[in-house]
Amino acid sequence: MGYALKMWSAWLTDVRKLALLNCIFSFLSVLVPAQSLVAPVNTIKRDHPDWSVWVMLALFALVLVVALFLTFFWALYRDRARIILPAHLRLIALGAAIVLLVIGFRTLGEWAFGIRDWSFVTQWEWRTGAQSLRGWLENPVTVREFAASTGTAAAVLYVFFLIALFRESDGSGSSEVPASRLLAVVTKISIVVAGLGACYFTAPFLIYMSIRRGGQASQI
Repeated sequence: MGYALKMWSAWLTDVRKLALLNCIFSFLSVLVPAQSLVAPVNTIKRDHPDWSVWVMLALFALVLVVALFLTFFWALYRDRARIILPAHLRLIALGAAIVLLVIGFRTLGEWAFGIRDWSFVTQWEWRTGAQSLRGWLENPVTVREFAASTGTAAAVLYVFFLIALFRESDGSGSSEVPASRLLAVVTKISIVVAGLGACYFTAPFLIYMSIRRGGQASQI
């Protein structure tokens, strides 16, 4: 029991491990309901053919934003550069975490304390084997509820991620390893795409400032 708690503590306080968890759960929360978009899109294209171009552009933009978000977390997980943040920037991470908790208080509370309805799992007769599993996977309720659960888990993990950033270095010293090119590029693009003020893009802004500060310190 004590070892398991230590393992969870290690994962929920390490920035890069949390970045990997955010990448995985964010991917699942998007991948699972993606198929359900096909029918509405086809309906719109059939009923409003003049909207087809705009619908495809909107979908393409959505895919790019999701890919950008996932790539940011993956690049941060793989990067070994030291995260250097002064106190006033670390407070931004804490503030964003608090805002997200306030916004999602009810949803996160229901999910965390198991109040959420898990009948989409328990109502099935699993002893029937493969047939039951296939029916469960093809059930639209399963897709909707699983996507909601993974999305909520991703939101919770992002709050932990922001708190882990808050607990990072106060900015003294410099990083011995420079940030990777991939992380630097995807972080800048994330800031340009989302702008400042969106809680979910607080992390790219802080990592960008850390890369910039680390680069300046290494030149001194």
